[in-house]
Amino acid sequence: MDTIQVAVRVRPLLQKEINSGQAAQWLCTGTSIVAANQTNGSPFVFDHVYDASCTNFKVYQDLTENIVKQAMIGFNGTLFAYGQSGSGKTYTIDAMRTYVINAIYDHIRKCPSREFILRVAYMELYNEHLYDLLTNKSLHLRETPDRTLFIEGLEEELILSQDHFYTILKKGNENRTFAATAQNDRSSRAHCIFRIAIESRDREDGEDSSVYISQINLVDLAGSEKAGENSGNRFREGCSINLSLLTLSQVIRKLSEGDKNVHINYRDSKLTRLLQNALGGNSRTAILCSVSPSSVEETMSTLRFALNAKRVKNQPKQNEVVPIEAKLKRSLLEIEELKKQIEAMQKGGMPSFERKPDQ
Repeated sequence: MDTIQVAVRVRPLLQKEINSGQAAQWLCTGTSIVAANQTNGSPFVFDHVYDASCTNFKVYQDLTENIVKQAMIGFNGTLFAYGQSGSGKTYTIDAMRTYVINAIYDHIRKCPSREFILRVAYMELYNEHLYDLLTNKSLHLRETPDRTLFIEGLEEELILSQDHFYTILKKGNENRTFAATAQNDRSSRAHCIFRIAIESRDREDGEDSSVYISQINLVDLAGSEKAGENSGNRFREGCSINLSLLTLSQVIRKLSEGDKNVHINYRDSKLTRLLQNALGGNSRTAILCSVSPSSVEETMSTLRFALNAKRVKNQPKQNEVVPIEAKLKRSLLEIEELKKQIEAMQKGGMPSFERKPDQ
């Protein structure tokens, strides 16, 4: 079992907030955060708490670096950013993508004995409709007979170089859905998932080698909003965003209770179905909760979400595919080794494992 890592990041005050006389309402100390007017109250404590002076690289080191290292040896990993609109989620996730790409290639350069295949998919969930950001095609969630989820129509781009990675990322970013809202001049109107699939095997053993298979998901969730802040299309988008985030909160709350008999409503939203493996499943997961320094009610809601997420446990496992030929070869080697051990024991006067007939 592996507990989800949870961090809270307080962004700096914006110039328009300063101009309007707003002030920071939260104090960060070590791994705790507390409302400035309640310094004697119980603080919220998480794995990491970052104040406005924190750098993106520090966030990467604490939350994402180990996810990448583990993914290179076959463990799935997910980082997603949660918070109200305008709290700085996209700013952080954009930086994480760059650090992750650099770290992957740094690892590859340090492991010349293994060969790697990298593929990328980039998608967004807009008004409960899923779209491929690399092809602009509509996608559909499907299940195999054994109830394994897959995305019909999703194209994975084979990555040819580190520069190719950035070309694909730029292409996908240009197709993302942004708009100005009451909270944010450039608000993401869709949940966005950047997925890197990694396969590797030993060069010397070639096709006989076992293969490590993993995925890294970097998820930029659209921000929650107050219902009356926008109108028209922005209002309809906000309702869809809030509904999917509500389902996400419900799923995490139920998972945090640890009751295996409770029904988890993953199917109530496409977002929770897409994130199901990262929530209580086969993944090492970290959640970055971004908050505004000047808001109280919205930040308090985000912190309660973060507390629930901190109690969720996943079951990550190493994804290793062993070819039949390699399995057979291992079995034969193990049999030969066992024979040698038995012969050595017999020569040394040790009793053999041979069953003697009844006297």
